[in-house]
This record gives sequence, structure tokens and C-alpha cells, in this order.
Amino acid sequence: MNGKITAKGFELTAEQRDFIISKLEKLDKYQVTFHSQDVFVKLEPPKQFHIEIAVKSSVGPIEASADNKNYHEALAEVFDRLERQLIKQKDKPLASRNEPRDYDKMSETEELEATDAAIESVKESL
Repeated sequence: MNGKITAKGFELTAEQRDFIISKLEKLDKYQVTFHSQDVFVKLEPPKQFHIEIAVKSSVGPIEASADNKNYHEALAEVFDRLERQLIKQKDKPLASRNEPRDYDKMSETEELEATDAAIESVKESL
């Protein structure tokens, strides 16, 4: 896994970097292969944190972002969004409805035989 953490407008402490890394490691529970994980943390002028996470994985690219005045709340919010998208992308192939349903289909010969049998039973009842 290639992870990159970038901060703009302030300096990330070792504790903050470790916290981000631990949150990224918790994403391994979804059993998805990650090719790259990029975290961008920016402190905007009115003391508001803007956090963006871009992940390239086996289920496709996923991006999430959040804004909050509190660093930890912004981080929790962006990871919640990322997890929801990851689950949605991972489960998407299971929900595919592109394949035709075949439980109501009879072959043409079966249909003709069933029709003939129905006609015969009606004739016998008369």
C-alpha cells in the first residue's frame, strides 16, 4: 500500500500522522486491495480543517472530503464517508440485475406440450 499524507497551512504532529495511519489500517477489514491512499489536510483561513482522502483500490477509485473546525471531527466524518462508499462499491457487483430471470421461462416445446395437455383435459371433462 502506498500512502501519502500531505498538510497545507499547518504542520501535522507525529500523533496526528499516526492517528491517520491507524484509521487507514482499519480499512483493511473490508478485504479490499489498496493500490494507493492519499490524505490531504488543509487548514483554511477561518480556522477550518478541510480533509480529502483519495483511495485507489481493487473496487475502483474512491474519494471523500469533509470540512469541520475540529480536526478529529473532520477526520472522523471523512473516514465515515469513505467507509460508506467503500462498502457500496464492494457490494455493488452482488446487487447486479443485468442477468435475465429464467424462473418463468419454458422452452417452446414444453409450452406446446402443456397447452396440448390442457386442451385434452378440457375435452375429457366435456
